[in-house]
Amino acid sequence: MDTIHCYGSINDKTEAVLLEGAHNLLDPPVIAIGTHKDKFQDEEQCRKRLESYTDKIFKDSKLHLRSIHLISNTEDEEDAFGKLRNDIFSTAKSSTNWNREYPVKFIQMEKAINSELTIGKQIISFERLKELGEKIPLPITDDKELHLFLRYQHEIGNVIFFEDIPSYIILDPQWLANAFTCIVTAQQFQLELPHLQWDNFKKTGKMDPKLLEEIFKKQSADMRIHKEHILEVIEKFDIIIYPLLLTESGNVQREHSFFYVPCMLQTLKIKDIDVLFNVPNASKSTCLCFVFSFLPPYLISNLIVSCLREYPLAVVKGEIGLFKDCCVFNIGQNWLCKICISKE
Repeated sequence: MDTIHCYGSINDKTEAVLLEGAHNLLDPPVIAIGTHKDKFQDEEQCRKRLESYTDKIFKDSKLHLRSIHLISNTEDEEDAFGKLRNDIFSTAKSSTNWNREYPVKFIQMEKAINSELTIGKQIISFERLKELGEKIPLPITDDKELHLFLRYQHEIGNVIFFEDIPSYIILDPQWLANAFTCIVTAQQFQLELPHLQWDNFKKTGKMDPKLLEEIFKKQSADMRIHKEHILEVIEKFDIIIYPLLLTESGNVQREHSFFYVPCMLQTLKIKDIDVLFNVPNASKSTCLCFVFSFLPPYLISNLIVSCLREYPLAVVKGEIGLFKDCCVFNIGQNWLCKICISKE
């Protein structure tokens, strides 16, 4: 539910009335279904159990919840499932994409892409997409129109495509998720590759080329072939970052021989930052704190990655200022000041 809530948007068509008053509902809508109703003594007991569960998981996202259904897998008649089916249809009709006008040629293009998926193609080149566009009954031959089609497909989650890295289109988002997994759960390969420097990766989140190469050797052939594009896409999603570093001459340069995976860091140092960087009390500034009722679990990693794109990492005694949920950057004129971002 946290992930759903992160991408939630206001639903303008309906309103919900909660204890605090009237509020717009949030999309995407969620229908909670409690199964195994027959395992409880009565329906009320089942309802209370489901309500208790939904109160926990919908703590900050109650406005996504549209309705609750109790279903018996063995005893309910078709009428109970009919009510659920009607509720799903009714909820779908209130969505912004329902009954939306859509060019016929785009529908044909979707079918062409689905045909590629059925033969096992999970990623295709833009040139291949152009070939498909030329062969549909209402051809699409203009690159701008193809980009428009791809933007919409990307927005609704059917494909993964970025116009600034347009060489390939990922047809199956799950394939990309599997590629993400080989980076963010890289330690699963530790037993298979014990000779590599895992301690350094766990401590600093630094992925060196040798470790990356060995991990990709364990992946499918299409992932190995498209490794560079996968890394570009993963970087777009703020999962990895090629950091800015200060050279001995005081210049800033982007490091391309390795990258960091901030969400993988395990070293906690927030309480030791002052000591590590030898910060005198007179040099400390006031802390700016933000308090949230809801905070996406990966927000701090995304924030750190965004800052790493703009500011060089601080380094002291050979140790970089990048830790679990915490990072220290050099800022200001000549990079003499430092700023610490952390999650408490």
